[in-house]
Amino acid sequence: MGGLASDDGLVTAVSKSYIQHLRVEMASCKGHLMPGVRELLPRLRKQKGVHLGLLTGNLEEGARLKLGPFGLNEFSPWELSAGTGRIGTSFCQWLWRG
Repeated sequence: MGGLASDDGLVTAVSKSYIQHLRVEMASCKGHLMPGVRELLPRLRKQKGVHLGLLTGNLEEGARLKLGPFGLNEFSPWELSAGTGRIGTSFCQWLWRG
């Protein structure tokens, strides 16, 4: 079928380049949170039976760079990452507990 071998370093090189460019972009970011988001997330986190998380196709570092300026990194467990393909144990425990 063609394509590139996964061990040729291309994915790593592209990922590193993306993060470098994203750092530059985020340094000049003039974005803002929607009204009420900053107040809502801590309230939701305290509610029994509510689990906050972020589902994204981004690399973990990219997602952190995007959420960091708004103080939102603390609201996601960051144990499921498209960049590493790993799922942390506490994420699995959270996912399957009843």
